[in-house]
Amino acid sequence: MYPWERKRKKKEELRKLLRIAGLKLITRRNTSITLGCIISINDGKGTKSIVSEADNSIVYDKGLSADEAAKKMAKYNKEAAKKYPKLSTEEALAKYMDVFIRNNFETIKKLYIQRRKIFRSKGEKAIMALWLKKVKSVFLNKADLIKLLTKHLDEFPALIKGYNQAQFKTTIKLQSKLIEKIDEFSMSGAYDEFFKKRFGNPPDWKLPKNTIDVFTDYDDFVKFVKDALDFEGIPRVFDSEIKYIYNFLKNHLHKGDEFIIEMKNIYKTCGSCTREFMMLEDLLSSLGKKVTFIIHTDERIKGFSQITEVYSDIKETIKKYNKLYNKTKKK
Repeated sequence: MYPWERKRKKKEELRKLLRIAGLKLITRRNTSITLGCIISINDGKGTKSIVSEADNSIVYDKGLSADEAAKKMAKYNKEAAKKYPKLSTEEALAKYMDVFIRNNFETIKKLYIQRRKIFRSKGEKAIMALWLKKVKSVFLNKADLIKLLTKHLDEFPALIKGYNQAQFKTTIKLQSKLIEKIDEFSMSGAYDEFFKKRFGNPPDWKLPKNTIDVFTDYDDFVKFVKDALDFEGIPRVFDSEIKYIYNFLKNHLHKGDEFIIEMKNIYKTCGSCTREFMMLEDLLSSLGKKVTFIIHTDERIKGFSQITEVYSDIKETIKKYNKLYNKTKKK
């Protein structure tokens, strides 16, 4: 085998190993190779990104040679096999990197938040053009709207007090292989004005099954959503969609390289959440990951009052659960 053939074979083996770990091999202009662990940072001087083994965070570096990257991945592979001896080589490495990458949530948040200023400068028309291009919209018919609206009301009648309810189904794939399907529930509202008043105080409060948790580290979530504004400049920091995005970046992003995010939403997706989803798509694209958005909604329903304007016969259903809520509130 010629030297150049050995080099090419070694590079392909490295690419395969990196793909298993959900990482990416990037060739730079000077022909050196960067191990793109989670992110690829382009500062105008070339792509730079390397994992700092000292503190498990991403720091700037000049990149790794193919040999250095191969040695680093071989080390990860060895550690993964030791930590997960019952798993196959590929499964152990994927599991190892899953935990490893989780520690870099702080960096991922910074990269996401940096996009707010950039995307705000694009303006409403540009954002909506992106939305129409990248999002598959499905009309939420009356039957599905009622089903979504009333799904949790018997057990949690406080939900009738005008706050948005959204169901998210996240499909995660790695190298085209299905990794996981996750169903989650999210509702709008701030911690104090909504949840503590109507659902009790943590840890004793009761919430619908699979409710997205942004309250364990609520101060961190508040920092994350700061400056999330709609097209009129109105803060939209506690919408159900932005809670999902925070949760996705924290708990799902590191698991795969391809995602299908399907949302059923009582209200039309507002300008702020439209922008935030496009920021998410841009972030994933920069990481070498793919995402498909499928949004089920009725564009006519922008808020709770529009539900009865569009479907007047739903008034009786809403009246029923308002009575139930007032009854439980007195207990």
